[in-house]
Amino acid sequence: MELVFHLVRSGNKTAPKIFRWKSFALAAGEKIELEKTQKMESNTARELYCGLHRVEVQVNGDILATGQFQLV
Repeated sequence: MELVFHLVRSGNKTAPKIFRWKSFALAAGEKIELEKTQKMESNTARELYCGLHRVEVQVNGDILATGQFQLV
């Protein structure tokens, strides 16, 4: 399971950043409830820019959920 952030870069372009989240196996019909907090801070490797950022939850290469947030 991965989180894919489409982060706003300079020039108002976006670039994906993949965060590996969790690895697990479920039996057919089995459910799991997960909660995740991700720090969003600038550092020497990644500068954050204001704008509309998208996030996707990806499982086995398939996007199962999407969302977005505005960074001001």
